[in-house]
Amino acid sequence: MKAHRAKILGSCLIVALAQCAVAQTTVILNETFDYANLAALQANWGSTIGLGLDLVGGKPSPSATHDGSATIHSWIGNSTLSITPTDLHPIVLTADIWDSGAGNQRNTIGLRTGANPLFEMGMYNAFTDPASGSGEGVRLVSLAGSQGWHQMGAYTTGWSRWEATFTTYSVTVRVDTGVDSSWDLTWTSTGTTPIGAFSDLRFGGPSGSSSAGGAFAVDNIRLEVTTVPEPSTLTLSLLGGLGLAVAAISRRRKA
Repeated sequence: MKAHRAKILGSCLIVALAQCAVAQTTVILNETFDYANLAALQANWGSTIGLGLDLVGGKPSPSATHDGSATIHSWIGNSTLSITPTDLHPIVLTADIWDSGAGNQRNTIGLRTGANPLFEMGMYNAFTDPASGSGEGVRLVSLAGSQGWHQMGAYTTGWSRWEATFTTYSVTVRVDTGVDSSWDLTWTSTGTTPIGAFSDLRFGGPSGSSSAGGAFAVDNIRLEVTTVPEPSTLTLSLLGGLGLAVAAISRRRKA
């Protein structure tokens, strides 16, 4: 009998933990670039200069392209952005980026509100941290320690999946080179001032600069907010599980 009661109690606690441990995700944007034509793409992504639709390439096709001109393409679709990352509500930006492997590229995707805060990830030719160089990396301005242009790796050839996770004070960037479900590069920067709100999602030339190294492509841009269960939620769930266990044992006694 005692063993059976313990089994009931354990089962209820497991159910309670499972319910509260699952983080809830709200998708702000899931852009797969599945447009019928270029005009439909341009209607959602601002400036038409340098913007193209590749019906053959992508992960899978189609994908959007930027020809390296000194322009940016900001999301102007059916939703406006105003999102602030916190520890309990992290923001996650994911995108597949195609790198031609050519030198002197300046092609990125990013989040910002004007220049404060400002985040970009992709290819650049004048990194300053940890040393002068060119390749793939990120740019931080007025957020998470403000590291400026930080290089994570060399230029590659082909598709890579980029992921940036923002919390109250920090950002963590991961790169899956080749999109083979293996994170090859990881970098975290943390500051002392809250990051603040983002209102602009864009890709193209960083801050509207041109790319002497030519074009790049993007696909599967996903922006989401995750709700992390609070400790108080865990406590309430455990109490609820105990209540279920007590009720179950009580019913067995009466039977």
